[in-house]
Amino acid sequence: VRDNAKISNIIFKDVDIRASSSGASVLAHSIGAYVGANIIIEKVGVTGRVQAGEYGHVATFITEISTAGGASSKVTFNNCYSRCDLYHVSGGVQRWDGAGFATCSSGQYAIVNNCYWSGTSNITNRTSSIIAWNSIDNNNNLQTTSTISVNNSYYDKQKFPLNINKTTSGTGLTTEQMKTQESYVGWDF
Repeated sequence: VRDNAKISNIIFKDVDIRASSSGASVLAHSIGAYVGANIIIEKVGVTGRVQAGEYGHVATFITEISTAGGASSKVTFNNCYSRCDLYHVSGGVQRWDGAGFATCSSGQYAIVNNCYWSGTSNITNRTSSIIAWNSIDNNNNLQTTSTISVNNSYYDKQKFPLNINKTTSGTGLTTEQMKTQESYVGWDF
């Protein structure tokens, strides 16, 4: 994905992505691995399953928003959804990361507006429902969340019941609440 790219108005239906040894996602493995990037992902939806291999991160859209020699990357998600189940082949105790939308390195930027994730995950360490910090455990407050902004975004807390103490998680709703328009504050239906 190139700098200043915009990906919009796409639905990926019933994906089945399974990496044998590396990370897995639908759109990109790493944003900003070589140069800083500014990417907008808008009105994109995904359903299905994404599974990372033995040595990889797993997320619906981007496995890692990363740094490039000090250059910052910024990814903005507007009006997107994921109904993907996320898995790592070695289960939940490994050192790899997982999130409903993306994982993010320190110093990078992720903005999520009016989005939701309604999926399951077998990852219990370094995970989140929307955006996860890689390299930082779920409730470790040593990492600031100032570069991640999650606004009017939701996840199904019955499908993903982990208690994650981060503002990067969005708001948890029950499965029944996820089906009700009134639950989505600030959305224009």
